Amino acid sequence: MSYIRQAKRPWPICSIGWGFFLFLGIAWAGSEAVQILVRFGTGPGQVSFINARSHPGHQIPIPYGPRAFRIVGDACWIIDTVGGKLLKFDLNGAFLDEHRLTDQPDSLILEDLTPIFGPQQTLTGWWTIDGRASELLRLDPQGAIRQRLAIKDAVQPFRVETGPAGEVYLADKGARAIFQIDPGSGAVIRKTPWEWSGLAVGAKSGNLYLLRFSATDRRSVLVSLDRQGRPKTRIVCDFPPHYNPDLVCVDEQRQEFVLTYLAYAPGHPSHHRTVALRCGWDGKIKGSAPLPADTGHLHRPLEWNGGSPYVATADYGRAPAGALRIARFFLP
Repeated sequence: MSYIRQAKRPWPICSIGWGFFLFLGIAWAGSEAVQILVRFGTGPGQVSFINARSHPGHQIPIPYGPRAFRIVGDACWIIDTVGGKLLKFDLNGAFLDEHRLTDQPDSLILEDLTPIFGPQQTLTGWWTIDGRASELLRLDPQGAIRQRLAIKDAVQPFRVETGPAGEVYLADKGARAIFQIDPGSGAVIRKTPWEWSGLAVGAKSGNLYLLRFSATDRRSVLVSLDRQGRPKTRIVCDFPPHYNPDLVCVDEQRQEFVLTYLAYAPGHPSHHRTVALRCGWDGKIKGSAPLPADTGHLHRPLEWNGGSPYVATADYGRAPAGALRIARFFLP
């Protein structure tokens, strides 16, 4: 089962002047009151989990629960990773609907969720990843499976992104690559080296954006490639010392991008904390805010939502105690 394979993260620690680290204390921000609260369970409006309590001796990495959520219009969609469901809530937390992808949820491990948009930004469907089979699944807007694509050379597919012309990019941790996928056949069009550092696709250009570490600059660098894989943009980032950067999104109209990374935090129990940054096309930080605790179990804890971000928190190790919580997040 490829989804359980682990690999060493190929990203060095950036070492830049410590003076920049003080910036993190200037613009304090964070999450507001919880707007959407989803209980653990198998009933309507609930999400499933796997942990040492529910599955003693289980051999997949645990704990496990929903890996991703997305905000589309006035609705929040949550992929139930081990429950095989797609759930819909309004932004005030009211449960609206759910669709079961399968009657045998143990047959799927749903790793991500990305909307497919048509003309006028109409939601026409979803892409998700079945980590158990290393397949891409195309869903209709309500969550019914319409297409399965087996991806050659996929090892540990992790995230999927789409572009304005139907481009599909699949980030694979095990292969340390981003695959550009033919959405009709599943054939790999192009393979781009990847450093486990997130990815984004330009909403207008369709360019692929990713972060790389430049040994020459001793900096993180935002690069973009066009649909043919040709380099288009190279932005040297002016960040404090950090590691494990993860590109969340790029806004080409505003000429800015959002990422998270682990920042050094002396005195913090783990000696680091996850920080979100909003940066300009010049590579400089426009605003920053620490993420709340308990975001580490999600592949997508932060949803940018066109400048009105949301953050999800959950501790699947404590389930069924607690809940998946989604709240507005203020990023200056």
